Amino acid sequence: MYVARVRVVNFRSLADADVNLASYTALVGLNDSGKSNLLRALNLFFNGQTDLGQHLVFEKDFSQQAKIISKKAKEIQIEVEFSPPSNYADRDPIIWRKTYRSDAETPRTDEVYRKDGGEFAKGSRVEYWVRHLAFEYVPAIRGKHFFAILKRRLYTTLAETVAPKLTSASASFLSDLRKEVKKIESESQRLLQLKTEFSLPGDLGELFEVLDFDAADSHAKTALQYRGDGIQGRHIPLILKFLADQRKSTSAKGKPSSETIWGFEEPENNLELAKQIEVAEEFNDYSGSIQILVSTHSPAFYGVAKQADGIRVAVRNAGRTEFQETLSPGSIDEHLGLMPFVQPYLERAVSERQALVDELKALKADSLVSNRPALYVEGSSDRTVLAAVLGKLYPEYQFEILAKEGLGGGVNWVVGCCISRAAMTDLSERTAALFDDDVAGQDATKRIADYSKAISRPDRTKCFIVAKQSADDEVRIIKKSGITLSFNLEELYGCAAWNHAEKKGWLIARGNELIRDNASLLTFSKNLSDILDERVKDGHAKRLITHKVKNEKKGVFAKHVADSIQSGAQVPGSLAVLAKEINDYFR
Repeated sequence: MYVARVRVVNFRSLADADVNLASYTALVGLNDSGKSNLLRALNLFFNGQTDLGQHLVFEKDFSQQAKIISKKAKEIQIEVEFSPPSNYADRDPIIWRKTYRSDAETPRTDEVYRKDGGEFAKGSRVEYWVRHLAFEYVPAIRGKHFFAILKRRLYTTLAETVAPKLTSASASFLSDLRKEVKKIESESQRLLQLKTEFSLPGDLGELFEVLDFDAADSHAKTALQYRGDGIQGRHIPLILKFLADQRKSTSAKGKPSSETIWGFEEPENNLELAKQIEVAEEFNDYSGSIQILVSTHSPAFYGVAKQADGIRVAVRNAGRTEFQETLSPGSIDEHLGLMPFVQPYLERAVSERQALVDELKALKADSLVSNRPALYVEGSSDRTVLAAVLGKLYPEYQFEILAKEGLGGGVNWVVGCCISRAAMTDLSERTAALFDDDVAGQDATKRIADYSKAISRPDRTKCFIVAKQSADDEVRIIKKSGITLSFNLEELYGCAAWNHAEKKGWLIARGNELIRDNASLLTFSKNLSDILDERVKDGHAKRLITHKVKNEKKGVFAKHVADSIQSGAQVPGSLAVLAKEINDYFR
C-alpha cells in the first residue's frame, strides 16, 4: 500500500471527503453517489487531468456544496498521505498537498512534508519516491481513443529499446518505398525545386497509435479493435500491468523504484459474471505490487475487496459525498442496494461451479465417462444385482452401469457424474441415475434438476427412485400401509433372499430411525408394534419394516442374489418392475 489516506476539499461532490485506502480498495455505492469523483480527483492530483484528456475547469469542477468564506479565494485542495517503504530512513507517514485556484490550471501550492512536522533525514529519498509514483486512471467508458493512448504509452515506456530497432528496420523499407515513388520525388524537384522524400514520423509514438493488436483463438485471428468490448476490456489490465513492471524495472540507477497505483472505474463493464470473477481475482493478485482502487457495482469485486477489508461506501447527502467503512444494518439496502445480499450467493455459486469443473476434469480423465449410455448407481452392490437382473430379463441391454467403489459418498458421486455429463455438449447418449427412496436420494434428484436447469441443459438426466413403482408384492403392501420406510435396493431382493440373509446374520434392527420416521402414527394407546400388527399382516413385509441389511454385508448379499438369478431363480416382482423402467428409458 502506497496511499494510506486521501482528503479532497471542494472538488465536485467531494466538498470535504476523507477516506482511508487499502492495497485493494473497492469504492461502492448507488449510482450518482460520487464514488468515481475520488478517482478523478486523484487523476487531477497525479496527472493534471480530471476526466481522460480533460484539464481542470475550475468553474465546473469546484464543488457547489463548498463552504464559501468571505474575502477568501475559492480553492480546491487535495491532500494525499503516503506510507513509505519500511526500509526508508523516513518511513513515517508523508503528506503531499496541492491546492488549485481559478486563475491557473496548475497547482497554486505543491508541497511534500512529514506528517509529524519533522525534517526529512539527510539524503532522504522519500520525496523523490512520492513524486515518481504513477497513477493510472481508467475511465468507465473505454473506446478507441483510450486504446490509442495505451498504445502510445507502450511506445513511451519501451522507447529506449524499441526506437533504435524501429529506425534500423525502417531503413530498407523506406529505401524500397522511395524506389516506387521516385517519380513523385523527381517531379517535385523539377516543378517545385524541392527535394521530397518519404520518412518515418519524428514521433514514433504516432506509429504505435495506429498499430493493431491481433487476438487469435483456435478458430481465427482478428484485430483486437474488431473483437467484442469484453475481450478488449480484458486486455487493459494486462497492458497496464506490463507498463507497471516496465516502469519499475527501468527506474534510474540508484533511485527508488517507480511504483504504480490504479484508479479503475467499473472494471466489470462489458464482462459477463464469470469473467468479472476472474478479473477481480487478478486484481487481488496484482495488489501485491500495485495499489488498486476500483469503483464498482459488481458483487465479484465487492466480494474480493471485502476479504481484504477494502470496502469503502460512498454516501451522498444533500449533494455531498462522504466515504464510510461500515454501515448500520438498516442503511445497507439504502446505500448499497442488492450487491451485499447477492455477493454471498455468488461466492457459493463460484465454489459449486469450481467443484463441478474439477469433477468434470476428473471424469474426462477417467474411463467412467464416454459417449455411451450410462446408468449411475450409488454403490457396487446395486450394480452387481442390476447387471444380473438386466442380463436375465433384457440380455440385449447396451448401457453401462457405473458405481463408486467402497462405502460412502455414492450419492454425491452420482450427482457429480450426472451433472458433468449434462454439461458435456459433445455427449449425445442418454444418462440415468438410480437413487434410494430416502432423504438423500430425493435431495440428489432435486440437485441434478436444479444444476441442469442452471446450465441450460434440463432433462439431460433421468432419475429413478427405488420402489417408486412396485409389483403386487410386499413392497406394495408396505406402501399401502401408510408406514414410512426408506427403500434401498435390498428391500426388493425378495422373501427367499431375505430368509437366507436372516440365517446368515446379515440383518440388523432399524431401531430409532423407524420410530423417528413414523412418530406421527404413535398415540398413547398404540405403540409401533401395535400399529404394525394392525396394518401389516404379511410376515416378510413386516420384516422389511423392522430390519435392514448391515452395511458391511451389502456386498456379499448382492453377490448371493445375483448368483441366484443367474442360476435360474425368479426375479422378484418389484425388482423386475424397476429393471423394466430402466431398460425402457434406454431402449
